[in-house]
Amino acid sequence: MMGLFWQSPALLLSIVGAVFAFLKRRYRVEAIVALWIIVAYLVTISGYFLWWGGYALGPRDIIPMLPYFCIFLAFVPKRLNWLLVVLSLVSIGQMIIAAASTVRVPDVMVPKIAKLGFFAYTNIYSYCLMLLREGNFTQNLGHRLLGLRSWDSLIPLLVVIGGVTFLFLSRMKLSHHQTGPSLIS
Repeated sequence: MMGLFWQSPALLLSIVGAVFAFLKRRYRVEAIVALWIIVAYLVTISGYFLWWGGYALGPRDIIPMLPYFCIFLAFVPKRLNWLLVVLSLVSIGQMIIAAASTVRVPDVMVPKIAKLGFFAYTNIYSYCLMLLREGNFTQNLGHRLLGLRSWDSLIPLLVVIGGVTFLFLSRMKLSHHQTGPSLIS
């Protein structure tokens, strides 16, 4: 499985956000434009002979439309923030697995993946995670700059992700206190 919602399940909530965006009269034009761009991209790529993205981790040709999915995430009701956080953690975790290993699955592995069970039927779990379990990590800054090996080499990445998340959440909390609630209560 190399689908967008499988690899980034947090984007599933953009569907919910789109409904709320259309309900807000003030943002309806922006919602229509964002949805139009998403649909136009999907229609255009569906006619491409290599629509699945080839050997890439996922459907790489749809990367330019991801910001338009994220626009709708701003309209997800606050009562679903817990679900957005959980799905975002799953999305981040899966991308860390893919980024920490060799993403290109060898040709001999592709027929084997097609015969696997549901959760194994993705190169994230059936190939990339197996590489990490064996200690086969791709070159990264933890390895190159600090000489860290295996799982330890991910420490700098996790520190950066944690720091950026902390800054984002603290600024969001500060912004909420200064301006009031967000788009959807």
